[in-house]
Amino acid sequence: MPKTSDLTAMVLAKLQYLQDLYSKQFHLSISVFRRDGNEFSVSSNQSLQCAQAALKHPEICQNHLKRMLQQGESRLSNVILTCPFGLTTAVIPLGTVLETDIMTQADYYLLIGKIHIRDTSDPLRLLSDPKVEDHSYDLVEFKEVTQLIAFNMDLLFGLIKQGSIPLDRSQPLEKGTYDALTQREKEILHLISVGMSNQEISKNLFISEQTVKVHVSNILKKLQMKNRTQLALYQIQTT
Repeated sequence: MPKTSDLTAMVLAKLQYLQDLYSKQFHLSISVFRRDGNEFSVSSNQSLQCAQAALKHPEICQNHLKRMLQQGESRLSNVILTCPFGLTTAVIPLGTVLETDIMTQADYYLLIGKIHIRDTSDPLRLLSDPKVEDHSYDLVEFKEVTQLIAFNMDLLFGLIKQGSIPLDRSQPLEKGTYDALTQREKEILHLISVGMSNQEISKNLFISEQTVKVHVSNILKKLQMKNRTQLALYQIQTT
C-alpha cells in the first residue's frame, strides 16, 4: 500500500499530465487555482499576452481572477469572462460533481482559455485578417471545448474528494533564497512558471536568448534546483 505522500504525489503528477494533454490537444491555456486565488498546478500553454499582462499589471490580473472565482462560487454553470486586456477565460468549480449541484463548496477552480475569441460576424475576416490564429475559437466552439475538459477534470476531482486523497502540496519553500534573486531573475522565473521557452522569454523581455540561458543557469544555482519544472513549482509555492 503506497504511503499517503506517495499517493498524493502520484495523483498530482497525473492531474498535471492530463492538464498538459488537454492544453496541447485543444491549444488552450489551462490551470487550476485554489479557492483563495493561489495557483495550484503549473499553468499549461500560457499565452504570451497573458504572461506579459500579469508581469506588468499584476494587480489588475489578480482582481480579475478574484472576480471570476467569486462568480464561480455563486453560479451553477461555467463562468466565461473577458479580462481588461481582451482575453477570454472560462472558470469552472471542480470536485462537486458527486455530491451537489451547487458549486459553492469547491476548493479548486479550473481556468481555461486566456485567448481572443474569434469574431464570426464577418466570415470573410478569417480569410483576410492575417492576425487571426489558426487555433482560434468562436464563443460557441469555446463553450463546447471547455465543457468537455471541465467534465473530465471535475469528475476526477470529485473522485479524489470522495476517496479522501489529500491534494495539499508540501509546505512552501523558504522565501529567503527567492529574495536573493535579482529583479530580472524574478521576472524570468515568473515567465518560466507559465511555461515559456527561452526563446519566448527572450522576445518578451527584449534580450538575447543567450542572456536568458545565463539568467536561468544563475537561478538554478541560487535556488539549488535541477530543472525548469522544479523552478515552476517553486514559483507557485513562493507566491
